[in-house]
Amino acid sequence: VTYDDLGVELSIGIVDEEGLKQGEWTHLFPSGEIRSKGIYKNDNKIGDWTYYFENGTLEQKGTYINNKAQGEWNWYYKTGELLRNEYYENGLEEGIMVELSRNGDTIVQGNFIFGEKEGYWFYFIGDELWEGDYLYDKKDGEWVQYYLPEMTIKTKGNFKQGKEQEKHRFFYRNGNLQAQGEFINGKKHKTWRYYDTDGYLKTTITYN
Repeated sequence: VTYDDLGVELSIGIVDEEGLKQGEWTHLFPSGEIRSKGIYKNDNKIGDWTYYFENGTLEQKGTYINNKAQGEWNWYYKTGELLRNEYYENGLEEGIMVELSRNGDTIVQGNFIFGEKEGYWFYFIGDELWEGDYLYDKKDGEWVQYYLPEMTIKTKGNFKQGKEQEKHRFFYRNGNLQAQGEFINGKKHKTWRYYDTDGYLKTTITYN
């Protein structure tokens, strides 16, 4: 048994003569509720592990090989619904990741390769949708942001190595152009034009 500075139990399990954790272990919240439980071999997590919220509901579960996450992992809301499903290989995210709302709708989805976002991703954030591609974990190519539920465009423009690049356009919810201009390495460049909600030009600014 291990304790904190106040003598509260933190974990229960077996330690060998060399001080390494072995076999089944249970880690605790200060309240005494179970925080996590699983198996150690020579101080490394192996096999199936489960993690809990302090209210006792399941928080996440998955498998370790030599202390590295492996295979399918699932995360949950405190109310019990599935929050996220993804896969690991040698401790790195690999393959499709899906995140769900409490009512089961997909709100984030994309692909990982060696722990980095790669290819097409989309995000539902509040009343907006973002979609576009990643390259080596950074936004790359055209990204579009939509108003929901209309699915009308809010912003549209290119990215390179995660930074805004070239021409970008911004729109009001009514579909009228709000602003347009160019970026270089994430900074506004050259002439930008700004419009009112009726589509009339109201301001022109030149950036260096």
